[in-house]
Amino acid sequence: MNRYFKILFYILLILIPSLFVFMSFFKNLHLSWGDAPYFYSERLKELNSGLSIWSQNGTDFGGRNLALWLSPIMVVYGAFNKYLGFGNDVIVRILFYFPSVILAGLGPYFLTRYLKLSKTVQFFSSLFYLLNTYFILLIDGGQVGIALSYGVFPFVILFWKKFFDGYSTHKFAVAFFATVALCYIDPRIAIISFLVIFLWQILEGRVINLLWLILAGILLIPINASWLLPIIKGGGGGLSTSVTDLQLSSLLNSLFLFAPHWPSNIFGKVVQPFFYFALVPTLVFGGLMLKKVDKKYYIFSLIFLFFAFLAKGSAPPMGTWYEFFISKVPFGSIFRDSSKFFIPMLLLGGVLIGNTVDTISNQFRNTYLKWFVFGVAYLYLLLLISPALLGKMNFNLSARRESEDYQTIYTNLNQGNSSFETLWFNEKPQVAFETLDKPALSANQLTAFRPFASINEGEDAYNFLNNPGFVNWLRVFGVKYIILSGDPRNIYPTDTDVKNWEEINKLIWHTPGLTKENWGTRIPVFKIEDPRPNIYSIRKLVLVVGSDIVPTDKVPTVVYAESGKFDPKVLEKVNSDSLKIMFNGGNVTDLSMSFLQRYFKSVGDTSNSGWAVYGSNQYLKYKYELLIRDYRLRDFDFGCGMAFSTKNGEKINFIFDIPRDGKYVIAKRVGTKAKQKLTWNFEPKTLKSGKFEIEIENQKNLEVLNTIAVIPEDEFNDSIKQAERYMSRFGISDSSDPSLFEWHDVSIGKNDGLTKEYKIGGNDRWLIFTQNFDLGWESDIPNLHLPVFSMINGFYLGDTNQITVKFADEKYLKLGNEISLGSILTLLVSYLAYAISRKPR
Repeated sequence: MNRYFKILFYILLILIPSLFVFMSFFKNLHLSWGDAPYFYSERLKELNSGLSIWSQNGTDFGGRNLALWLSPIMVVYGAFNKYLGFGNDVIVRILFYFPSVILAGLGPYFLTRYLKLSKTVQFFSSLFYLLNTYFILLIDGGQVGIALSYGVFPFVILFWKKFFDGYSTHKFAVAFFATVALCYIDPRIAIISFLVIFLWQILEGRVINLLWLILAGILLIPINASWLLPIIKGGGGGLSTSVTDLQLSSLLNSLFLFAPHWPSNIFGKVVQPFFYFALVPTLVFGGLMLKKVDKKYYIFSLIFLFFAFLAKGSAPPMGTWYEFFISKVPFGSIFRDSSKFFIPMLLLGGVLIGNTVDTISNQFRNTYLKWFVFGVAYLYLLLLISPALLGKMNFNLSARRESEDYQTIYTNLNQGNSSFETLWFNEKPQVAFETLDKPALSANQLTAFRPFASINEGEDAYNFLNNPGFVNWLRVFGVKYIILSGDPRNIYPTDTDVKNWEEINKLIWHTPGLTKENWGTRIPVFKIEDPRPNIYSIRKLVLVVGSDIVPTDKVPTVVYAESGKFDPKVLEKVNSDSLKIMFNGGNVTDLSMSFLQRYFKSVGDTSNSGWAVYGSNQYLKYKYELLIRDYRLRDFDFGCGMAFSTKNGEKINFIFDIPRDGKYVIAKRVGTKAKQKLTWNFEPKTLKSGKFEIEIENQKNLEVLNTIAVIPEDEFNDSIKQAERYMSRFGISDSSDPSLFEWHDVSIGKNDGLTKEYKIGGNDRWLIFTQNFDLGWESDIPNLHLPVFSMINGFYLGDTNQITVKFADEKYLKLGNEISLGSILTLLVSYLAYAISRKPR
């Protein structure tokens, strides 16, 4: 066969099935299913305002941007609209979809060609890396950042291999800056690429090369400071360490190279490998068994097996070490989704498959038999992805279109300049309209916030709909529209799903305070009248001692003394006419104990326990567990969690460090089935310095423990006096006082991104900012910043009527950007200067 014809033949064998799989790229589709971005023109313009550490995207009421590394790409995203006039459909294809596919096809080819592997290996490595269950699901699910990093990954491996095979400044620069690019697409994949190179060099016995990797790693730190510094300074807030909800893979999936969601791509619906995938391990390792091959194939197989164990995550065998890595190692939680380790497996697996096909083919002298082996292997690999070839995918690689109702909803929401929020049931779709002034919320996240969790019975995320008071909470938090668009990810609802959705619709349709909008859409839209604005002011704040307030049509603006999110001692700075105290099931003892939170021990700090123990972030879980045991919990937990026992004789132990000899008070906050209210029990005790152990034994059918403390007696007595002073100074709330329910609009002066200046009228003394409570929010007035409703931000103004609020940690983003840009320019200039000096004259 003519050489050029053979090359063309190989290209067509990859190109033709690729066109079938990725045909949707060429259709008039948004390609915005799953996690793919979709921005209307108004939001595209906002992308040009610069990078931000605070993001509305993906988090109800905003949160720290934990994907800051993508910010430069998103700036380019906005620039394509501003300077070239491109819409979202064009931009997402240019920046993500087309580059991902093209690079995924070319990367393995260039790598295997450099390694001087056979044409057969070059072909199958490219074919398999491009057309496999994992990568196809990435594209179909709109995971565009990971898909793009998937395409860049082989090139990073190639460039480092070239450098280690022949040192030169030029090769190092190419490898290094390719890694920089990968870091700014997805640093997790960059780390995996370094791990591959690390193992490759060790197995080749070239340990000295690791020094270069260490050097590169050190240089990468300042270059990535633009996203590293804000995340580190922010404490990595929001990074989950739970792997149980993401553990979907097994060792079988790894060895069969079968993505666990194939082909439906519905999260949580795991599919076991189909029977015809059973030949994949044979194709991967068969070539190593038939004859002795080049050493590099054995190296690839060992690296493959290493990542196969990583890709299974916490699943057996030996899964506990992975859980330890995720939960204990700093930033280990970025790999809680272990499926990303499929990437090196697919790259090396394609090479090994090519080797097996090549080895078997070479057993025959007859050309036709060689091509027969080639053809069988080729068709088998296509069989593995047959659902994609036949157009049976469910999201971006299908012909599915979003409802035209979204355009109608966009048109109506975009009218006027007012700010408000929209709430989407069950989850905000990617094509939902939102801007910085009109954020969109997902209903399935609401129970993460205390006001909604407090009226939610059980772990069903929508149970709060049974309490009509949820409308009042939505009004308080600025929600103007409820939109029943359904779950965009669940396209195959079960009978239970359908029943639950019908129940959600029924509850919302019959809830007082909601008005059905007549926009001519099949998607129902309901309006809430007179929602509070995102920013407003009040005259008096209410300090609640006891359980959550009931959301009525008149909701006072409150902070909870027992939320554990602040120390009520800070309220000493507040003027007497700016705060009221409300006892909502609590008493003066509860108020006095709230001043001593620094001594409280979380129930999770037990030294030995036979009780059920839950963290504070498991509020709905332990609340439900107590409910089914006929205990109705209405109390806050001071952020200490909850423990309970249902059997007599069960014990729980705590160890305290006593700093000095003296008199102490042992305080326990407990509840029983007979008295379903957490109350304080006190025991005076004289203790000596050193370790002191307390053992609590259940002597009832049900006993609940919230926290335990060992408090110096003098401080205990002082807290009682302080509680009395607070009541005398601020007074007890009288619900007849109309000023407790009033709020007023504020005018915005300076508006510079996350720094805004507000002017307050009248006698108002508090600014309420409806964004997630975060200590990163600060004002220019050195007064108080409190968690209003245990959820959003409240700032005390004192005697001034003007305040500037900013997200203080934004300075770390600016500093990080300066460090990154300076580092990149320094390295580029240094490299260019070196290259010029080495140029022959």
